[in-house]
Amino acid sequence: LDGLDEVGAQGARERVIRSLRTFLAPLPPWRGRVVGMTRPTGYQGEFGSIPTLTLRALHPHEAVRYAERLIHAWCGRDLDRSDQLLRRVRFAAGERVAAEMFRTPLQVTILVALLGRVARAPTERWRLFRDYYSTLYERELDRDHASADALRKWRTAIDSIHAQAALHLQVVSEG
Repeated sequence: LDGLDEVGAQGARERVIRSLRTFLAPLPPWRGRVVGMTRPTGYQGEFGSIPTLTLRALHPHEAVRYAERLIHAWCGRDLDRSDQLLRRVRFAAGERVAAEMFRTPLQVTILVALLGRVARAPTERWRLFRDYYSTLYERELDRDHASADALRKWRTAIDSIHAQAALHLQVVSEG
């Protein structure tokens, strides 16, 4: 189960939690395990005292190793493409700004996808996050779900809201 943190509307969240409880209630513990994933801010203890784990940030060498395995899986027998991406990732891991994107498997995955499109990760923080945003946006457009249609239809408005929020956050962080 993934994405509890992405259920923003309170009414929808309550329905999702109710549905999950209904689904989980009859399952005897010995029949298997259910793994739920969410950002720490996305879980408020709705399932009581179930065991929880918090993933730590990846160490840089772990992030690079993950990227290497991902690239080999993505590129298969295309050794030239694989070598090219590996060089880009290793270089990015040494760049201060890009290295900030090596904390979680999802971030590494998106950075690898970004480096598949550009030769180098941007060295300016704002460009890196702009390109990261674009990569995420394109990833969501490629998914087969209803929100992809909304993302296509409202792209100009979403990009504008994103830019305004980014500017606000930058101003706040500078303070």
